[in-house]
Amino acid sequence: MPPYCSIEKPQPCFFHKNQFELATDEYLLSGEKKMAALCLTAIDKTEQAINLYEEIGDSESYLEVIDILRSRMRKGRRYDQNQIQACYETAEFHYRKKQFDKALTRFLAVNESDGVLKSALLVEGRDEDVLDYFMQVDKSEKGIEFISRKRNLSISEGYLKNLLSRSSYRIIGGLSFDADERILLELLAKLHAGKNPYDLIEIIRTYLASYESFIYVDKAPKAFIDLIIDTHYLNHIFRIISDGIILDKSFIAQFKKRISAQAAVCDDPLLKALAQESFPPTLEMELQGLPIDMHNYLLFSLAPTRVAQALEFLKRHKADPSKIIGFCYSAGLVKEVALLHEEAESYKRAAEIYLENGYHFDALRCYTKSKDFPGMAKTYEKMHRYDDALAVYTKLGKKTAIARMKKKLEGAKYIQKELF
Repeated sequence: MPPYCSIEKPQPCFFHKNQFELATDEYLLSGEKKMAALCLTAIDKTEQAINLYEEIGDSESYLEVIDILRSRMRKGRRYDQNQIQACYETAEFHYRKKQFDKALTRFLAVNESDGVLKSALLVEGRDEDVLDYFMQVDKSEKGIEFISRKRNLSISEGYLKNLLSRSSYRIIGGLSFDADERILLELLAKLHAGKNPYDLIEIIRTYLASYESFIYVDKAPKAFIDLIIDTHYLNHIFRIISDGIILDKSFIAQFKKRISAQAAVCDDPLLKALAQESFPPTLEMELQGLPIDMHNYLLFSLAPTRVAQALEFLKRHKADPSKIIGFCYSAGLVKEVALLHEEAESYKRAAEIYLENGYHFDALRCYTKSKDFPGMAKTYEKMHRYDDALAVYTKLGKKTAIARMKKKLEGAKYIQKELF
C-alpha cells in the first residue's frame, strides 16, 4: 500500500481522485461509515449504501436513504409509479417483519402518512424527524395523533427551542390553521405531563408569553387552557377573567372552577382571589412579597402601591410596547398609554386618547404633529376656542362645521354682552 494511504492515518486521496471503490475500503478501514456510504452511492452500489446508512442509524443517514430511494423512483422529471409502488410494498414487508425503522424510512420516501404514523409509533429515537415530516406535508392531525399515542416521546430541548423561535408573536386563531403551531402546543402539553431531562417550565413560559391577544380564547384547544392552568401562568389567567372579551359565560365559570381547584390543591391565596365569582377590586394583599416578572406583571395593575414599580420594571427590561400599553390600560394609566403612542410617533392615536380623556393641550400637540386638521379643529372646539376651530374648518371647507362654529361664536358674544 502506498505510504500516503496508510491505515494508521487515512487520507481521502482516492476519494478526491474519484477512485470510489478504493476510497470505500479506505473509509471502512478508518471507521468513516458515512463517507464509505457516499462512495458506494457514487458507484451505484446503492443497496450497500442503504444498508450502511441504516446501520449508522442517525437522522442525517436516514435522510440519505430517503434521497437514494427517491432517486430510484425518478424517471426524468417525473416519478415512476411502478417504482413508488415497489417502495411502498417493501415498506409494508419490513413492517410485517417488525423491521419498523426500515419500514418508517420507506414510508417517508413514498410520502405515505398512515404508514409513517403506524411505524413511527414503534420506533425509538426518530420522533423529531417524524414531527418534521407531518409539519412539512401539512398533516397536523397525524402529528397530533402521533404525539398523543407515542409512548416515551423523545424530544430534545434544542428541538423545542427551534420550534419556539419560529415566531415571537402568536395568535390563538393560529392554533386552528397553522400545523407547526398546533403541533408545538400539543408537544409541550404532552411533555409537561411527563418527566424531562431539561427545564421545560421556562420553555412553556416563553411560549405562553408570545400570546398577547386573547380574542376567541374560549375556542382555543383544550391543551392551551391546560398549559395556562397547570403552569399557573398568571398573566393569562388574569387576561381571561378580566378582559371582558369572552362572551361565553359558561367558559369563564368553568375556567374559574378549575383555577379554584388548583388553588385548593396548592393552598394559593392569589389563585383563590382570582377564582372568585366577582373580580377582585385589588390584589394588594395577595401580591405582597411576590417579585414582578414578565409572566405576572399584569396582576400588579391591581396593586396600587406597586403599579409604578411594575411599569418601571417593564421599561427597564425593554418590554415590547404592546405589553407596556396593555399593562397601562389595566392599571387605568390612560395618559401613560397616550404618551407611549406619542413616543412611538403614533401621533393620531395618542391625540385620540388624550382628547377622549380631557387632555386637550396634549391632544392638540399630537394632532399638530400629525398635521391632522380635522382633529385640530375638533380639539379647538372641545376647548371652546371657536375662533381657532372656525379658521381650521374654513380652511377645510366644512360648511356644516363652519355654520356650527359661527352659531357658537354668536352665542358666546351674546352671553358676554349679557354679562357685561
